[in-house]
Amino acid sequence: MLGATTSVFGKARRMMALLGAGVALIATLLVAPPQAEAKVPVWPAGVKAALPVNLQLPAKISTGRYLKKMRKRMKKRSRKRDLGRDVSVFVADLQTGKRVFSRRARNSQIPASVMKSATALSVLSARGAYYQFTTKVIRSGNTLTLVGGGDPLLESADLRELASRTAIAVREYGEPTTKLQIQFDDSLFEWPTSPAGWLSNYYPSYAKKPFGLTRRWVSATDGAQDAAAYFRKILREQEGLSVNRGVTRVGPDGYEAAPGSYPDPNSVPATTPPGSPTPNPDPAAPQNPEPVQEPVPATPQVPLTPTLIAQFDEHTVADAVNAMMPASDNSIAENLIRHVAAARGTSTSTEGAAAAVTAELKALQVPLRNTRIVDGSGLSRQNSMSAKTAAAINRAMMDPSRPDLAAAVFAMPRAGVSGTLKSRFGSKKTKCARDKVSAKTGTLRSVVTLSGVAAGKDGRPRVFSILINNYRSYTSTARYWIDSMGAAISGCR
Repeated sequence: MLGATTSVFGKARRMMALLGAGVALIATLLVAPPQAEAKVPVWPAGVKAALPVNLQLPAKISTGRYLKKMRKRMKKRSRKRDLGRDVSVFVADLQTGKRVFSRRARNSQIPASVMKSATALSVLSARGAYYQFTTKVIRSGNTLTLVGGGDPLLESADLRELASRTAIAVREYGEPTTKLQIQFDDSLFEWPTSPAGWLSNYYPSYAKKPFGLTRRWVSATDGAQDAAAYFRKILREQEGLSVNRGVTRVGPDGYEAAPGSYPDPNSVPATTPPGSPTPNPDPAAPQNPEPVQEPVPATPQVPLTPTLIAQFDEHTVADAVNAMMPASDNSIAENLIRHVAAARGTSTSTEGAAAAVTAELKALQVPLRNTRIVDGSGLSRQNSMSAKTAAAINRAMMDPSRPDLAAAVFAMPRAGVSGTLKSRFGSKKTKCARDKVSAKTGTLRSVVTLSGVAAGKDGRPRVFSILINNYRSYTSTARYWIDSMGAAISGCR
């Protein structure tokens, strides 16, 4: 009897213990629910139609057969002895975002110029593809202020055109009676400093300093002063305006930009030669009417308050991305990350611009684990990024809700056809992928990278990123194997 009673009490204690554990578990789940990973958004099936035509290839084999062969080749090629162990690879389906191959895809790697893909995506998102860089001329009395709009494509010919428009606008108020004073404002960007990890010769050997006003293709210690001095020279030598010597840097406090417009030379009515008969529009009226004295139009007064009289705005963000990506232009890249900061209303310093790109990528829901951005060009060895992040950047470019972002994919070099890939993908193993891969390349000492979009042989495009650091062979050998992996993703042998 005692044994039975003890057994009953034992069972009761065990039941109470289990009940208490269950209550504790429920309480834990209610108080601190587990954080699920963010789901990768799925694009509509029609996303393929938004790609460049060279990536819209029909299916030749089934997806199952393609994946089996692709994974086998990628596994073998990504483990080549010449590449060492520091190889990070990630391949995903463009539409679904589902991973189809990876190797150390979360490892932190030096991305080199693949960083420009992040720059392109960020500036297209923050500024918009059709944002126009506007270089303005403000007049106040006999002072002309050249205001930089951060145009990375502004060339000498563009400044000559702006000077011509300025001269026409100046003479609308009559020929100046005194010399014009030329000043310039490049305060859109803060004074440029070298990013972390840059060597002292990177400016100007590998990139021009990103001023708010500068001439493309011209290397100068102070690009803004150089552009303003050139503008003054054209006004004096080619447009015949009398101007004072030198140019003066001012900030926004030196004037106030007022609304206005500049005259269109094509809209100025033709003058009637003196003594010419006035045309008679009414056939019923007498053929020799009494002459009418036309009033002489008064010359407009020279604006004493700051007034916009001329501007040049023929370059867009999409134009800049199209110029940066194929040639891997470092100067444009360092300019564009400052536009990201300006668009977000944050500091346009070197550090502020890099932080703005990070914030913009985060807003686009790009996974940024193991990512550090210190410049826009990828020249710094202190940049870090995983292959998974780089591939996610490529996929974000094709977000159907933001069609303007696709300009970055259209600007990528095409395998064996254009840009930095024009002379590549020519070997027996890789030539079948010519024009089936669009990707951004990257090269630094002991670093070779490739990141973009490939047209799969099964008719499904894939985003991919291959980041190789500390390879054990020649750069040409590392490039050969990285190209062979790109070819494998497209379905080549």
